[in-house]
Parts: sequence; structure tokens; C-alpha cells
Amino acid sequence: MIAELAQDLLTKISAIPALATSTGLDLMGNAPDPGATKIVPPAAWIIAPKSAKNTRDAAVNLPSTNVNALFQFVIGLYLPSGSQITTQLPLIEAVVKAVQGTESPSGQRWYWSALDRAATNPGVIVYAIAFDVNATF
Repeated sequence: MIAELAQDLLTKISAIPALATSTGLDLMGNAPDPGATKIVPPAAWIIAPKSAKNTRDAAVNLPSTNVNALFQFVIGLYLPSGSQITTQLPLIEAVVKAVQGTESPSGQRWYWSALDRAATNPGVIVYAIAFDVNATF
């Protein structure tokens, strides 16, 4: 299920025209840039998953073998600095709208949970956009 959730986010973010050829997963250093050494903005790097939290009390649910969890995935959005109104803010909105409220492979809906400015470097600003979803496997 975790792989399906990651693929779902990758598909949704890659459908945004500005990110169509510059979106990848961090798991194995997949495209667009293994090692993240040459990322050219705009680009999206999906941390899959960033975290997971058990949503069941094991003592109450024994002997269930299902894992019920709240997963958080983070999209690192690399944006060029200096074009906040015309590029950065509209692309942040596009990413949130591409995922928020859509159905995930778990049958649950993705929901946007946080936005943080993760880094400000010469020529590049990185935003961390977090999405959460419940899943059972």
C-alpha cells in the first residue's frame, strides 16, 4: 500500500504542466536528479513516506494483523527565487489543489496538513508541503 500511495502522489504532481518532467521520489534517488545535486527549479521531490503513525490500540484489536496508519508524505517544491507572485505562489496552490481531497489508493482522501519554507538558497526557495492519508494494509 505504501508504494501505491507514493505512486499516486507522483502521478498527481507530474500532471501539473510546470512539474511534468521534473518530479521524482526520494526513495531510491529516482528522477529527476539522483542525489538532488542538480535540481533545477521548478521541481518536486516527494518524500515517501515522511512518517507513519499507528491509529489502532494493539491491545484492543488483538489478534488483528492489519496495519492501520496515518501516513504523511512531503513534497519538496523547489522554486526559483525572485518570482514569488508569478511563479512560486501559483505553483504552491497548484500542488495543493492537485492532491487535496482526491482519493488515494487506500480509498481514503488525501488532505493537506502543512506548508513550511524549508530552505532559502541563492536562486532557489524550497517549500515542504505535507499531505496526510489513512491506509490499512
